Amino acid sequence: MENLIQLASADDTRPITQRLMTIEEIQKATAWVNDKSVREGDPCQVCGSTHSLVEPSLGPMPGGINPYDGVTGWLHPAVVVTCQNCGFMRYFNAVIVGLMKGYVPSSGDENA
Repeated sequence: MENLIQLASADDTRPITQRLMTIEEIQKATAWVNDKSVREGDPCQVCGSTHSLVEPSLGPMPGGINPYDGVTGWLHPAVVVTCQNCGFMRYFNAVIVGLMKGYVPSSGDENA
């Protein structure tokens, strides 16, 4: 049977809305979120369930206004974590998670 899900590498240049993560990237994102969680089991902020999953596709998260034209907005690649009980979704910047290359301002950056 043909695999209907096309997996991609971190160097994939397709638009964010068409970008699926590899199994290794999903595992890396899961480990990153679990490592950053300050509460045991990383419970949902809405219902308290500990059953959340990293979605296989990256989600586009709207950012600020484009400084080059002052009109259009940025789309940030986001790892989406969804609660399997209530559906609450959390978004994490895929560049900061380490899944994609990109500009990440440091705390000392005057443009941050």
